[in-house]
Amino acid sequence: MRVSLHHLTLTDLTPEELATVAAELECDHICLFIKVPGDNPLSFPRVESVQQARTLRKHIDTCGISVWNVDTFMILPDMNVSAYHETLEIAAVLGARTINAVNFSADPAGAAEALRNFAEIAAPMGLTVVLEWYRFSKTGNLAAALELVRQVDLPNVKLNVDVLHLIRNGNDPGAVGRVPPALIGYAQICDGPLSLPIEAQMHEAVFDRNFPGEGEFPLVSFVESLPVDAVLSIEAPVNRLREALSPRERAHRAVAGTRRILAASHR
Repeated sequence: MRVSLHHLTLTDLTPEELATVAAELECDHICLFIKVPGDNPLSFPRVESVQQARTLRKHIDTCGISVWNVDTFMILPDMNVSAYHETLEIAAVLGARTINAVNFSADPAGAAEALRNFAEIAAPMGLTVVLEWYRFSKTGNLAAALELVRQVDLPNVKLNVDVLHLIRNGNDPGAVGRVPPALIGYAQICDGPLSLPIEAQMHEAVFDRNFPGEGEFPLVSFVESLPVDAVLSIEAPVNRLREALSPRERAHRAVAGTRRILAASHR
């Protein structure tokens, strides 16, 4: 199973630095934040222009890895999907294969229409749209995400299965195993306690997870529930250790833990 290093794991690095570290640790891919139209409350390092993407692509190619996923298409009420043309161009220049989507529209029909329209303009660029669900969005669980993907019914619209959101929304790996493999385009791994107060879950998701293998999540079963050709992205920010460990040390711990999980699951 191919391994990708998500920028959320190391937001104290630039995209160029992330690519260098990922290559040193023999990852196959990286996942990057790119330009999102309008205001964005999360000030992560982003690839903000096509020119920046071209320069970065040269460095990534030199490192011998590639970009798999980019973040994020945000489904909002009454949105203008055409505002994402530059975002998609940046993704294409980077050579990305998937682009993440999250839904903040409470109107199911409107969300499906926006996702369908976006997927149609993403398809000629070779991009698959992967829908991520989580408690604080309007598509809060696996069942709702699966229904939205099925409503859109396009071959380049699939699911992003993040183990954190799976566990925090009361599902288990068995639920993933019952999803048709063709609908799973991408997966994200981290670790954490099995239970956490809801008021702490947003901070956990963005800043303070655990490295794979250093928590209570059933990660071996999770990996075994995924299609064998899925790309597994390490999205494991452990920002509480920034003063104690360098970015490369944190990345090494995250990658090493993931590889132990993959070995245990024979993937």
